[in-house]
Amino acid sequence: MNPELPNPPEDRLIDELLREQAHGHDEVFLQQVEQAIDARPAIPKKLPVRRNYTRIAIAACFGLAAGTLAFHHLQNLHTQADYLAYQESRKLTPDVDIEALKISVREQEDIVEEKRKVLTQIARTKDIVFGGDEEPRTLSLPTEVAALGDVTNSDLDFGSSDDFGRGWGDSDREGQGGGGFAPLPDRPADKQSNDRYGTFIDQPWKSPDREPLSTFSIDVDTASYANVRRMIREGRDIPRDAVRIEEFINAFNYNYDAPKGDGPFAVGADLAMCPWAPDHQLVRIFIKGREIEAKTRPASNLVFLIDVSGSMQSSDKLPLLKQSMQTLVGQLDERDSVAIVVYAGSEGVALPSTRLDEEGRATVIQTLSKLEAGGSTNGGAGINRAYQLAMEQKIEGGVNRVILATDGDFNVGITGQESLVELVKSRAKNGVYLTVVGFGSGNLNDSMMDAITRDGNGNYFYIGSEREGHKVFLQNLTGTLVTIAKDVKIQVDFNPAKVGSYRLIGYSNRVLKNEDFNNDAVDAGDIGAGHTVTAFYEIAPPVAEDNENKSKYQSEEKPANSQDWLTVRLRHKHPEGEQSGLIEFPLTGNPAPVDRTDTDFQFATAAALMGMKIRGMEEVADFGWEKVIALAKPGLANDITEDRAEFIELVNKLNGDKTSDTPRPRIVPPSPGKAEVITPAPER
Repeated sequence: MNPELPNPPEDRLIDELLREQAHGHDEVFLQQVEQAIDARPAIPKKLPVRRNYTRIAIAACFGLAAGTLAFHHLQNLHTQADYLAYQESRKLTPDVDIEALKISVREQEDIVEEKRKVLTQIARTKDIVFGGDEEPRTLSLPTEVAALGDVTNSDLDFGSSDDFGRGWGDSDREGQGGGGFAPLPDRPADKQSNDRYGTFIDQPWKSPDREPLSTFSIDVDTASYANVRRMIREGRDIPRDAVRIEEFINAFNYNYDAPKGDGPFAVGADLAMCPWAPDHQLVRIFIKGREIEAKTRPASNLVFLIDVSGSMQSSDKLPLLKQSMQTLVGQLDERDSVAIVVYAGSEGVALPSTRLDEEGRATVIQTLSKLEAGGSTNGGAGINRAYQLAMEQKIEGGVNRVILATDGDFNVGITGQESLVELVKSRAKNGVYLTVVGFGSGNLNDSMMDAITRDGNGNYFYIGSEREGHKVFLQNLTGTLVTIAKDVKIQVDFNPAKVGSYRLIGYSNRVLKNEDFNNDAVDAGDIGAGHTVTAFYEIAPPVAEDNENKSKYQSEEKPANSQDWLTVRLRHKHPEGEQSGLIEFPLTGNPAPVDRTDTDFQFATAAALMGMKIRGMEEVADFGWEKVIALAKPGLANDITEDRAEFIELVNKLNGDKTSDTPRPRIVPPSPGKAEVITPAPER
């Protein structure tokens, strides 16, 4: 730092840059950086004054590069003496050391791309415009920036290319400039991240006297459970809003009765005593989608929309994404066609629609293997282009789907969540469905990906391992691709004579207005071939009081003393239809002890409890993890994929498994109360 400048302009500029890049970083780490700066003695060197903005830009570029490298090595150095020794070994000049101490990066390619824009502005003007997740704003550049000295290539020693990977001038991507640096080894698992989750409130208890109807959209997504599973395995803290309980329940397959005949699905309901509140009951509503054999599935028109921005560099993002997509391609055949659209700072077609005969499959896999990460993230432009390509090749009566693979970190173009949702909703009306597959951590935009699939005729998965990639694209191939019913809504009408209060477990961001149930213009969830859907209500007994009744059970046709607990109504549309059909049936009978219900009921209850406990719901705080395991264990009898055994392993970790090296993350006979399973008539 130049002692002759009373308020060094480079400090003011870099402080602003640091604050802009601090989004998503470990704040403790940033504080350590600031402390290191404060502890560092002043350098008695006068910087030459030259007003050459181009050279300043070049100097800052190399300073930023040195800072990136220095920071990654700083993470393993524990004292300032260690750092000074490291500084000497790398021959960094004092001028560069200022940058190395004061710049923290989110991703190697991101900093190259964003800072190039900033430094270009330095060379041309005295204003810097910052973009990002918030509205762009302008930062005035201090006039004294001209007092910064020159730094040339000879001032820096980056070591050999073997040490640090690709250099500034190298790039394998046609039409792009220097690509920055190859990824350095990942930091140890942090307890903080910049992953973004939507905030929602668990459904409250409601009275059938005042609110007899409960309406929600079904959900077959599994991303929340897969993402939290990764956190548990890594010993990370689990953000409360990363947990969507319905996705924990529906992450597993259940042996429900299949639909009869050609109907798209079967639906039923049953009743048991609530394990965590013995005087309450637990209602299960379940759906089983019709299975479709792979050889009889319709032809597919798929467009892979792949994020190749800088944030996708790490091994659990683009490399895993390519591996997972290759798994899917390997299961497709000459009936199917695939196109690939990539997006970073802009979008482009990496591969036009290609039929998957032997030659075409090899072409797709070769194209995937060549993808590399670099640049900012213009997801909106990519989505537009992918839907356009899907519409151009649309197969009537076939599968038309865009598969978006990303960490969701959109920071260029259309970045607002509401705008992206509207974009996807408008495209979904043309019969093209959406699958979103999330990857990685650190800047996972779970909130955005959940929102665009919720409103855009889509499903949302998270892939955190090769095993999960096989599960999504191999085990569940037809369910992932083939939609058998869309806009599926459930409405439950509670009988106040039997139910004093109720609450829906999970589905908090899927709740609909009661009037939306009969409104075919309102979107809802979709069911894929073979999918199972499960929802739970907890109900409490009534208390004696005078009621003003609005339920059907208060009408003359159905007196209030009916033995029905409730009536389940379900609306759905054919995948290519716009008019819904209605199913309606009552639930009667006596609740059974939970240990006398079928093993699927018990396991689904355990999955719900896992989500409820991680979310910190007071009602289950005293229901121990060992009881959750006891509920889940009977389900191991039907565990071909070993997903349920893995669930028990995760619960053991949450319970503080002493045999694990991973830190503990914080945070039978049929039931007599079972309704007849109903299959809707097939729609033509």
